[in-house]
Amino acid sequence: MERLNAEVLIIGGGLAGLVAAIEARRAGRDVLLVCKRRAGRSGNVVVAACNLTGLLPETGDTVAGFAIDTLGGGRDIGDPTLVQALAEGAADALVFLEQAGVRLLRAGGHLHARQVPGHSRPRTVCTERQGIPVQTAGLSLSLPLLEEACRLGVRFIDKAMVSQL
Repeated sequence: MERLNAEVLIIGGGLAGLVAAIEARRAGRDVLLVCKRRAGRSGNVVVAACNLTGLLPETGDTVAGFAIDTLGGGRDIGDPTLVQALAEGAADALVFLEQAGVRLLRAGGHLHARQVPGHSRPRTVCTERQGIPVQTAGLSLSLPLLEEACRLGVRFIDKAMVSQL
């Protein structure tokens, strides 16, 4: 049996796994990502609609407003501490995605945000999906992240099921 070593082992090649791999590599760690199918091309992210709700300070949005809308939209059953953490990281998440190569729709140089039900401000943006069918719109998120992870030197093992650590 071949023995593999890594400072960071990530199991799963969807959105969370790819983001974790990118962050770990940017922190200088040796990263190995194992995916039961193909990293960036399997899991729920592939069928995501790619409407991302973020915090856009240029629209006058605030962390408090984002948190209030998120809790209200969930009929106040969400954990306020987790919602606060989400709201505080929402602006940086959009910046991270763009820096990793995800193309978000823009108008006049600014992110093109729409106001959707449950939100008091326009804060929902969409990825550019040129050439990607709507049924697999999530590839507009996952493929740029996969490309960035590869560029950074993340090692991958696809089509391998992890059943025990």
